[in-house]
Amino acid sequence: MPADVLRFTMVRPLDPSNGCCTGLLTDLIILLVIILHVRRGVASEWPVPDIFYDTKVIPEDKEVTAYLFRNEIESVFFLPDDETPVSISVTPCASALEWNVTYSTYNKSERGGRPYFNHTGAGKHTFTLSGKLIFKISLRPLTSDTRVHFFATKKLNSVAYPALPKDYKVEGAEVQRRRISVSWKASPEETPYDNIITYCVAISRGRSYPTHCSLNAHLYGDSYMKPPVGAGFGFAKEKRRFREMERKARPVAAAKRGQIIYKCIGSRTNYIYTRAKPNTKYFIDVYVINNNTNRTSAYTGLELKTMRAKKVKHLKFNKVNKVTLSRPRQKDVLKFKLTSFTSKVFLAIHACRGKVKFQVMRRGKTIVNTRIRNIKKITLRDLEPDDYLVKITNSRKGKRNVRVIISNSTKVFQQYPNLPNDTRVLVFDEQTTCNNVTIAWLEAGERQTYCLYKKEIPASTKRKRRRNRSDSCKTSVVKSSEKITCRKFSRRHRNTKTGVTTYEITGLKSGTSYQFDILVSRRKRHPLPYQSVVTQTRSDC
Repeated sequence: MPADVLRFTMVRPLDPSNGCCTGLLTDLIILLVIILHVRRGVASEWPVPDIFYDTKVIPEDKEVTAYLFRNEIESVFFLPDDETPVSISVTPCASALEWNVTYSTYNKSERGGRPYFNHTGAGKHTFTLSGKLIFKISLRPLTSDTRVHFFATKKLNSVAYPALPKDYKVEGAEVQRRRISVSWKASPEETPYDNIITYCVAISRGRSYPTHCSLNAHLYGDSYMKPPVGAGFGFAKEKRRFREMERKARPVAAAKRGQIIYKCIGSRTNYIYTRAKPNTKYFIDVYVINNNTNRTSAYTGLELKTMRAKKVKHLKFNKVNKVTLSRPRQKDVLKFKLTSFTSKVFLAIHACRGKVKFQVMRRGKTIVNTRIRNIKKITLRDLEPDDYLVKITNSRKGKRNVRVIISNSTKVFQQYPNLPNDTRVLVFDEQTTCNNVTIAWLEAGERQTYCLYKKEIPASTKRKRRRNRSDSCKTSVVKSSEKITCRKFSRRHRNTKTGVTTYEITGLKSGTSYQFDILVSRRKRHPLPYQSVVTQTRSDC
């Protein structure tokens, strides 16, 4: 009879904790187990999982799996045949385990086991046994039914699982609102000459998965391990017990779609996740897989939290909403909500200085995408009830102030006058005299009120004033100026071919510099300025 057969079959009768099964009864049970397995084939070809299921003895150099019920203690054994140290790895899957190791001798007069080792955790744990003793490993799943993998070997210098570097922590290289970048050190088994190593990354918002089988159990769902064909002695009572165990099993279900992100990335040692949510906690685990043996090892996972999202301002209807962009390429986001179908929504956007990018989006789809200089009026049509985002982006240089008015009525368009694309005010130098100056500007072609202002400029500020660039939101400059006239211009006041309006200013001082400003308004609402112009009257006429 092979020595291995004896070692496998003697586990039940030799369990000292049972305090039974000695003498003739022991020999009888040994004989029955041998007969049972001989019926399946040659002893040397017995399937290891079948023997493990019947005997609960962990074999050497073969990974075996047991199914454990939640909060129930299950015991497995290891019976060394000599004093050689043995390394045993225990890998829980769906649930963390509470387990302890006890040992006893082969002396039948001694009962009970002596404590050897205790552990609680969800990760793979490896410990070393030595001595020609009976080692008993008692395990209790804490949160759910689970599978557990066991592997025992005397080859302590060999690597049964993929090797990990000395520092096997996952490191967070960059964490933003919607972007996470992580990295880790390469496995010592990785070489440039083959592709035996693959790295896989798991990202979850719920929990960490410290073993690869834990990830698989929750990602795809676990299942009950039915007894192998021919397990047991074939008694009817055993078959009933097998059916009861199957009914009692409550394996974990698969996670909902999107709860766990899992991706294998080859030999890369970094990964970037770009679909994160702001102000959200994430658990990131990395696994190294040996493609030849299909065994895995896990790095120490990383727990992190993305940055808070910038608070989104709500656009207030029928009011002026002010936005300030102080940095190049800075973006500000506002939103408005519609609770019912709306046929038309009216927007008036006023870029006080320079040019800005303006977008309206719904559920990631762009409805409006345009660039705005000065003033622009937009009509949104046939809008479904939903949240809508308004994004305003600064241009490359300079500070920008933007005003946005939103309304369900066209009256919002009446609050702002129309401006032409070219808001310069030009001076006819050849018509300038000692007391008169003639200026010209483009009209927008709408009935609006144009007010002309003048301001005498001291010689010391003349050059500075000439370099000044107008901010169309700042109309306070005219408070210190003298109003020359306010007139309502329509199509009949301008050159119908060129759209140019001219005006002659009289009663000026000779040899004096003046700044001229034009404010255009509609119904005395928000006035908009043209660009200021500075000129000097002739000193000798």
